Amino acid sequence: MAGYVYRVAGDGHGGWFLAGNFTAVGGVARYCFAHILPDGSIAAWNPNPNRVPYGAGWLLVSGSTVYVSGGFATISGKPRLYIAALDATSGEALDWNAHAYGFVVPCAVRGTTIYVGGLFNHIGGATRHNIAALDVVTGNATAWDPGADGEVDSILLWGRHLYVAGNFRHIGGKARSALAELDPATGVATDWDPNIQPANNSHIVTVGLHGNTLYVGGYFESAAGRPRQSLAAFDLVTGQLTEWDPEPSFAANHVPIVFGLELDGHAIYVGGQFDHVGGESRHDAAQLELRTGRATDWNPDPDWIAYSFCASRDLVVMGGEMKSVGMVPRHNLAAFDLATGRVKDWNPNMDGVEVTSLAAQGGRLYVGGAFWNAGGQPRSMLAALDTLTGAATDWNPGADDLVNTLLVRGDTVYVGGNFNHAGGQPRNYLAALDAKTGAALPWNPSANDYVEGLTSIGNTIYAGGWFTRMGSDYRYSAAAVDATTGAVLPWRADAKWVVSDLTSIGNTVYLGGPFERVNDQPRNGLAAVDGATGALLPWDPNPSGPREDGYYTSINALAAHGNTVFVGGDFTRIGGQAHASLAALDGTTGASLDWDPNPDQSVWALDASSDRLFAGGYFQAAELTPHLAVMGVSFPALAVAQRAALNAAAAIAGVVTLAPAAPNPMRSTGMLRFSLPRAGPVSLAVYDLQGRRVAVLLNHELQPPGEHATPIRTDGWHEGEYFVRLEAGGVTRTEKLVVLK
Repeated sequence: MAGYVYRVAGDGHGGWFLAGNFTAVGGVARYCFAHILPDGSIAAWNPNPNRVPYGAGWLLVSGSTVYVSGGFATISGKPRLYIAALDATSGEALDWNAHAYGFVVPCAVRGTTIYVGGLFNHIGGATRHNIAALDVVTGNATAWDPGADGEVDSILLWGRHLYVAGNFRHIGGKARSALAELDPATGVATDWDPNIQPANNSHIVTVGLHGNTLYVGGYFESAAGRPRQSLAAFDLVTGQLTEWDPEPSFAANHVPIVFGLELDGHAIYVGGQFDHVGGESRHDAAQLELRTGRATDWNPDPDWIAYSFCASRDLVVMGGEMKSVGMVPRHNLAAFDLATGRVKDWNPNMDGVEVTSLAAQGGRLYVGGAFWNAGGQPRSMLAALDTLTGAATDWNPGADDLVNTLLVRGDTVYVGGNFNHAGGQPRNYLAALDAKTGAALPWNPSANDYVEGLTSIGNTIYAGGWFTRMGSDYRYSAAAVDATTGAVLPWRADAKWVVSDLTSIGNTVYLGGPFERVNDQPRNGLAAVDGATGALLPWDPNPSGPREDGYYTSINALAAHGNTVFVGGDFTRIGGQAHASLAALDGTTGASLDWDPNPDQSVWALDASSDRLFAGGYFQAAELTPHLAVMGVSFPALAVAQRAALNAAAAIAGVVTLAPAAPNPMRSTGMLRFSLPRAGPVSLAVYDLQGRRVAVLLNHELQPPGEHATPIRTDGWHEGEYFVRLEAGGVTRTEKLVVLK
């Protein structure tokens, strides 16, 4: 497998459905959702959402229907926003369509009703805040409307009782912290108040039921007025907290986190972030006795977080973000024999790297991104591959951080990114490398922030990115530089926010990115400017897509061929026509051409400098239509980028990394991920654009090696841009974070 597994659910026949952030399972292409058969083989079931699920994706299996959720807008080729009902055999989306406006967690089904939680404000055709009941036939919201002021992660039905857990402070008309009982008929909170009281931010992620005992796991420090560290149990007959207390702990002075619970009738499986539980040393996964809370002898010992379990008669499947269990290599998914406790031979083998930029010339494909191996050889962020064999050539300049963009001109390869060192020399975000040797050339414009895109006209290099200065001159997200000397030219095309990529035709420069204005005039993500003066041109394709809570149109990559501008990103309509993620536009009018390769997910990198269009992104497949011949371009697809595995690759390579915040833009909650090659003190903080610290997540605190995931809340923050800053191992990493309200 390539990626991470966050949810595992039994199919009722000895197999499992998986949800997460992955692109392959057992060597078979599967994007974010998959079905493993009882013999370990991969089923044909392949719903293929159009983008990585927001919140990692959720599963609920109900008879012949699998309810799935995530950050998608289409799934199995049908428009479904955030939640869908799939046929458990074919993977096809059913007619059921709840059309949510935000992150959804399908939680429980009873009769003709499915109860859902999440972080949304509209679902099933009605206004509902974070919790709703939907008709299983139509997807319409019922009259039941408890309303929650924060995220709902779990809903559990027990007889005539309904229990809700999450990150709320008020639900069903009453003050309730993280856990509540609601009337299934009216939605009103009952008098039962488990009184979850944390030191700062309580959050119950998961619940489980055995007999009349409710087990809860999450991130809290007390329950019913008594100390409880992220695990607790309540007697549902009396409503009282039980004596069951496994006392999980984590890295001295840290509150442990429990992400997953699974009960098999005799024991309870727990996964999360802890190093001690049930009286024993157990790292991130354990089996506990239901009666005493003591840890059993079973010790899977994953090297990082376990998120989900699925237990059957003789084995348990564990999913998470791991590279090994019990010193046995297993990438994010493993199966254990319950009789022996040993890891089974079954091994889908999850892993991957990130590719962000491509440029082809002279039988070579130059590749940039965040990787440490390419074409069978060690390569740091930059490589040149043989376009016929895919093998790495001897070109090996190396960079010390992510490479976002490449431009090949004759014997020079211009590169932009997040680096401060490339080709053996100090270079801030922009460099020119010898195409034969990989050595850095004297050319050195020195931007003050990340460079995302490059193009050229004549002897001028145009750069786009996050910067506000190029050399000693103010330039806002776009600049022109002399290709020979590196001098910054007077040309200006100031964008209001980031320019993600650029391309050019004739004397026109095309800009793409999340901006809304260029030269103080409206342009939604795409613009064309004069290459000599920077003046804005009338060209305006106006890309769009579902813009409800958390799903945003993005333009990630541009390429030009003849008078055609190829656009890659995350959109569903552009140039006046419906096109998803990849489109061809008339370079003069901006109208969409009749060409639709139909990639199944986002596109992040494009190159059309040869007779072929290379496309990189999250996609697994693209339809090649007869219209390609009309364009004069053939399109053998290039293999794809996998952002999810950035941290994993970095940890193996001995590099400290900070991944992009997820989601980004962020509304109220999200996750920051980083990796460490070795244990050491870590500081993780967020700053506004004035340099003021707005949040401290870690303050010089000792962290173990491997991958780390730190939750973050942006409630109460002003809308705008922020910086995430990681200090570890003597290096500093930064990422941009955008907060929207």
